[in-house]
Amino acid sequence: MLKYNAHKINGFADKMQFGNLAVLYYPDKTYKNALRLFRREIEITPGLKEAMAAAGYQENNRILTRKQVEIVENFLGEMD
Repeated sequence: MLKYNAHKINGFADKMQFGNLAVLYYPDKTYKNALRLFRREIEITPGLKEAMAAAGYQENNRILTRKQVEIVENFLGEMD
């Protein structure tokens, strides 16, 4: 589980770039492939896209909030 420290997520600020989170989930992929796979995962994981949308996520967002990162982790588990 992500550990919170003041206003940080695993050492990251309250907000995290979408691409940075994608790379954390797919560290063995190129940045571009990690983005593609992560976007696909959001689409195909039952309930994830809806939960993200309820937290304000839109497909063109490049920045994720702490809540959105928590939602991703709840659905996909911890990063590799």
